[in-house]
Amino acid sequence: MLGRTLREVSAALKQGQITPTELCQKCLSLIKKTKFLNAYITVSEEVALKQAEESEKRYKKGHSLGDLDGIPVAIKDNFSTSGIETTCASNMLKGYVPPYNATVVQKLLDQGALLIGKTNLDEFAMGALGSDTGGSTRNPAANCGVVGLKPSYGLVSRHGLIPLVNSMDVPGILTRCVDDAAIVLGILAGHDPKDSTSVQDPVKPFMLPNLTDLSKLCIGIPKEYLVPELSSEVQSLWFKAANLFESGGAKVIEVSLPHTSYSIVCYQVLCTSEVASNMARFDGLEYGYRCDIDVSTEAMYAATRREGFNDVVKGRILAGNFFLLKEIASSECPYGPLRPRVANRTAVYWTCIL
Repeated sequence: MLGRTLREVSAALKQGQITPTELCQKCLSLIKKTKFLNAYITVSEEVALKQAEESEKRYKKGHSLGDLDGIPVAIKDNFSTSGIETTCASNMLKGYVPPYNATVVQKLLDQGALLIGKTNLDEFAMGALGSDTGGSTRNPAANCGVVGLKPSYGLVSRHGLIPLVNSMDVPGILTRCVDDAAIVLGILAGHDPKDSTSVQDPVKPFMLPNLTDLSKLCIGIPKEYLVPELSSEVQSLWFKAANLFESGGAKVIEVSLPHTSYSIVCYQVLCTSEVASNMARFDGLEYGYRCDIDVSTEAMYAATRREGFNDVVKGRILAGNFFLLKEIASSECPYGPLRPRVANRTAVYWTCIL
């Protein structure tokens, strides 16, 4: 049952071939057997089984909430979950329990999904899966043989997603097949008044056609992506996919994206700059980890961040501040040549461009 698609499992639940509780127990059993993978930070067994019990009651009454009713889901541990610890895999947020659900989490629960746990990630999602900033859904999906989808920015609400890079963060979807991804996207997509960057227009349901006419489809393969470092296995599969499209009637051509080589550099500047800005909120004053040093506020603040963040996070904060703190001459300052004095020292003008 665990190897089937979402639509197949949903049909099995509706037909009574398996109950939500049995399905949930199978998933929990697999999690326990593969504990050595450290795939989960928190396993919410009691919560999931209680949700499964409620789902079972709905099925018996014929009041299923939809295709996700009784389906176990795992949430990356940087999405806020009410009553369940949300740590971002960081000592900085150890023990933090949000008082609310992220919008995407609430939408899944409203459809009857079973929250079996919070999955692991690199600290504050600086290279992980479940949300996608620079490939954190698509890359692991490619390595694991599943479908990884990063929706268009704004299509899915970011409310409740603890930010890494606001301008790039997108809740991602990992499923067994494309059809499953379309089902989940149809549930998650849409405007959210709690997220001003979410789409304003109504979102139509995502339905995949059974038959697709490829004759009017033109597919471009960027020549810049065929780099020497590309493994022979990936390259072979790439060409196999291209030939599959051609045999189906599609036109496959070579295209050029000449600025591809600059993309990583641009990403690093924007990413680290926004990381530095976002990580500033973790100071030990309002929530999250707080050190025991009480000599002064400044000392507590510094020690909290030193002990709370790992080296990767601190490295990105330093890089981001380097990019953000660019000194400019007073003549270039948009506010004129004023040079105020702070603590008997001439203040320096800085630009902060995001």
